[in-house]
Amino acid sequence: MHKLFIVDDEINVLNSLKNNIDWHRVQCRVIGSALDGIKALVDIKSEPPDIIMTDIVMPGIDGLELIKRTREKGINARFVILSAYDEFKYAQKAINYGITSYLLKPFDDNEIYEIFHHINNEIINNEKIAAPDPRQDFERNDIITETKKIIKQNIRQEISLNEIADSLYINASYLSYSFKKKTGQTFSEYVNYVRIDRAKELLRVSKSRVKEIASAVGYDNYTYFCQIFRKITGMTPLEYRSCSNYDYQD
Repeated sequence: MHKLFIVDDEINVLNSLKNNIDWHRVQCRVIGSALDGIKALVDIKSEPPDIIMTDIVMPGIDGLELIKRTREKGINARFVILSAYDEFKYAQKAINYGITSYLLKPFDDNEIYEIFHHINNEIINNEKIAAPDPRQDFERNDIITETKKIIKQNIRQEISLNEIADSLYINASYLSYSFKKKTGQTFSEYVNYVRIDRAKELLRVSKSRVKEIASAVGYDNYTYFCQIFRKITGMTPLEYRSCSNYDYQD
């Protein structure tokens, strides 16, 4: 099943898409939804989906900005644009972001199924890419090893898949695909795991406050850090520190 995230500022449209479409029919499951781009971006970073269906005109962050920021975070999801008739000119701009799937409101179920069947075929075809020869496989392993090294060396900095791809002189989409294929994790998932691993170490051995540790491992947003920490470890940072028998009050 492919993970789907839906964003639309019209609650009726959002609920209809979540509840009235047989997503299993197109090999999808809805993992989340949002009424605005700001909340969507936070949730998408926390659990990167395979497909994002988003409205164009929304409060906070519009659909095009959401696409841009998601790409910058190295989340290589496919996008389906939702657009009202008078917003169609905005949907056309999505072509600049490589988006070719969009639905014009009002749409019917068959249009949705048709687009998602097409997306499924693209995903399946990508997964069926012929296995590389030994030389290509060795080259891919080198790329992943170097990518991991760069991530660990820059744990405190904003880490972009696009910047790493540029530094390695390869295509960002190829790096994203290769990384997931070799590690079983998306780029952003791996970055979070590396950061939380380092945070766990600091919680065990240092006297630093949790907010300071969050910053030290690359999280400027303390609340977001705690959400990711709990998602990965099953407990809050303070609970983890307590379980590690470190006698320190934060």
